[in-house]
Amino acid sequence: LARFENSGWLGISAPGTGTTHAISGTFAQTSAGTLALRVGADGSHDALRISGSGQLAGTLTLVPQPALYADQTTYANLVSASTALWGSFGTVDASSPFFRVDLTAGPNSFGAELTRIPFDSFLGLTPNQSAVAHALEQDYQAALKSGTGAGLFETLLAAPGDPAELFEEGLTGADEAGDRVRQGDPGGLEASGQVDRELGGFRLDPAPCLDVPGRVEIADQGVDEPAPV
Repeated sequence: LARFENSGWLGISAPGTGTTHAISGTFAQTSAGTLALRVGADGSHDALRISGSGQLAGTLTLVPQPALYADQTTYANLVSASTALWGSFGTVDASSPFFRVDLTAGPNSFGAELTRIPFDSFLGLTPNQSAVAHALEQDYQAALKSGTGAGLFETLLAAPGDPAELFEEGLTGADEAGDRVRQGDPGGLEASGQVDRELGGFRLDPAPCLDVPGRVEIADQGVDEPAPV
């Protein structure tokens, strides 16, 4: 019987889900190998189907596709074998920092549960990053119900990288909008308003350049918050 060994990276980098990697014979993934399977918010996923036996090791990485995700999404039979499946993955993770992956075992198969990590639950953030994270989490819950701002969150949830750096990009976007206003570019007003809407009402401009009614400046954090009524 044919033997397929993965000591590198096996997966599909193009957008989408639902592809089945079909292997006849024996599949072996070594400790150096990574199996990357794309997953969707609707429960769809790529899969590895072995007509024969499999020996598992190395890494399983789930690659969430752009979408709005519930708190938990279950994927059954990500990897299965018709004869026998030995071993397990030494590392199970997601390509996005905003998800945790827990492996679930079945008869000659493995599935997984994908848990979304709330934006405002990350530790070690600066005050401005925490403000962005808190605003994002509030707006995400609203987006789940109304769809408002869905495009922003679909992109963010699928993005790899350090959460603090991703939150910092939100601050940078606000700063750049403020710079454009200071330079007399009316497009900066639109950009600043877009950041304001997308980040839950926070206008994150450490160097305030606009007089915004109904807001007060917190100078030591550089965050605008609604003024008390």
